[in-house]
Amino acid sequence: MNTNSFPLRIASGKAFCNRTTERDKLKKLILTGQHLWLQAHRRHGKTSLILQALNDLKTEDQHVLFQRVDLAFTTDRPSALKKLCQTASKLIIETMSTAKEINESNKLSIIGQRLQNLFTRYAPSFSLDRGQPSMAFGKEASLEMMGETLKKLNELGKEHNIRIVFMIDEFQQLSKVDNKSFDIEGEIRHHLELSTNVTYVFCGSERNLMQQAMADQKRPLYKHTYRFEIERISQKCYLKHIKPIWEKQYNKTFDMSVFEYAMQVTQRHPYYVNYIFSELWLSDNPPTIDNANDAWKKIVDEELNENKSMILNLKSNEKKALKAIAIHPTKQITSNEFIKLSGIPTGSAKKTINQLVDKDLIYLNDGEYHVVNPKIRLFSSTIIAKKVGSVDVFAKHCKIAEPLCCAITLLY
Repeated sequence: MNTNSFPLRIASGKAFCNRTTERDKLKKLILTGQHLWLQAHRRHGKTSLILQALNDLKTEDQHVLFQRVDLAFTTDRPSALKKLCQTASKLIIETMSTAKEINESNKLSIIGQRLQNLFTRYAPSFSLDRGQPSMAFGKEASLEMMGETLKKLNELGKEHNIRIVFMIDEFQQLSKVDNKSFDIEGEIRHHLELSTNVTYVFCGSERNLMQQAMADQKRPLYKHTYRFEIERISQKCYLKHIKPIWEKQYNKTFDMSVFEYAMQVTQRHPYYVNYIFSELWLSDNPPTIDNANDAWKKIVDEELNENKSMILNLKSNEKKALKAIAIHPTKQITSNEFIKLSGIPTGSAKKTINQLVDKDLIYLNDGEYHVVNPKIRLFSSTIIAKKVGSVDVFAKHCKIAEPLCCAITLLY
């Protein structure tokens, strides 16, 4: 059976590209109980990385239990607490199911009775989900309930000598629903400090809000986590990963020109690298530069409206700075060259750049500012090319085989 070599969601097994250094470091941190702040831009593979590290541990006979709660679409406090309680209860059941002391012949009744005793005050109910026990609370989730489930989770992990990883994704959402009281964060910190067998992993794609949650001395989790930055995969590692897949798929010599084109237009953004190669792999014949150009145009066209709307909502100086960085990544944001290219006042340059960083639209790499999303880089560069009336300008700066001049006239 054919496997998906370039998945657009979770990458695992042979589809996972390298990151051996990060995986080795992550394994050590997890096993020693170091709580983590896993930081990366959107679609940079945070979940894939931690799942791969856990799978590595499994192959090394280091069994670790894992559950992830995603708070991305959490819009109010009760639903946030409910999700956290539900995820903790899943881990509690997994811990008890995994324990060697549990008799297999009557596992379900033993677990059900134990859970009933542990959570009587919250009116638990039980059911079977694919042969495994599942628990729901009869009372509305509360801060007390969340604290109790986190406490019992660690106690059971310690009792059965099991390492547990509790990953809270899009953690910054809590700051949007707790009315600035930060008491949910405070309760989590309390159990994080006392934890012996639970490793907490906090992730978030809104860099500025995560920075506030983890690095602001007025917030509960200040200096309580190990910051783990996930950078883009190197071109060398992508080459090592993709070349043998190509040669096996097509039984032909690897075409470096197609690979280099893909690296250029995607800027090694993990999601878009997988997206363009998943398109190319649909071809029965070895892909060409024309195929790669068509695939990238398709990707850009599909998400045009989403990005156009986002850019339209930027302030005037933000649009100008984004366009300038798209065409010419820079280290000197107050230099005459950047000010002339962007058209923003010198006195506004630093403030504008900081606003774009906070919105996760640009990032600093080796002291140089770049656009995070390769599609937005393309849109912004195209806009400038159209505005000066020269497609050659765009081609010169973006180095793309066939410039994609999208008609986004509202953006300038």
